[in-house]
Amino acid sequence: MIRDLGVWTHENSALVLIDYQKEMFETIRSETSAELADLPGVEPIDRTSMNAFEDPAFSQAVKNTGRQRVIFGGLHTEICLTFAVVQALKDGYEGMFVADAVGGRSQSAHRTAIERMAHAGAVPNTALAVVTELFRDWASPLANKARDVIYWYFGEVSRLKADVGVSEIEKQAATATRS
Repeated sequence: MIRDLGVWTHENSALVLIDYQKEMFETIRSETSAELADLPGVEPIDRTSMNAFEDPAFSQAVKNTGRQRVIFGGLHTEICLTFAVVQALKDGYEGMFVADAVGGRSQSAHRTAIERMAHAGAVPNTALAVVTELFRDWASPLANKARDVIYWYFGEVSRLKADVGVSEIEKQAATATRS
C-alpha cells in the first residue's frame, strides 16, 4: 500500500466514532459527559461485534464513503477502537486515531493500545490537531464550525481529571460475577 504522507483534509477523510452511546459511557468514566454522544443527522450502526469491521453494515458504510483515510474515535481504547483500527489497516485503509479523547480500563491498557495501533501503522493524534488539520483555513465556510469545536475542546481540557477509568457500575458488575 502506498501512503500519502501529506496532511489529511475533510475531502479525503472519513470520521468514524465507535461506541459513543449512553450505555458505553455508563461503563467507563470519561472526561466527556454522555449527553455529548448524540449527533443529529447521524444514523448509528447497531452491531454486536467488538471489532466494528466484522459487522457487514459498518464495513460497508466505511467503504461507501469512498475515502481511504479513516479517522477513528472510540471510548474503549484497548477493545473496540484498537480492533477496528488494526482491521482497517489490514483492509487497506490509512488510519488515524484520536488518542486524547478515548479511555481505557487503566492508563496502562490505554498506553498499550495506543502503541499497538501506532506499531500497526495508524497515526495517533489529538482531538484539537484533528480538527485544525481538517478545517485549517479560517476563511473557509467551515471555519465557524471549527471554532465551535476548538472552543469546546479548550473548555473540556480544563475539566480533565485523573479519575478516567472504570466506572462504579462496571466495578459492581465485576464484583457480582465473581461472587
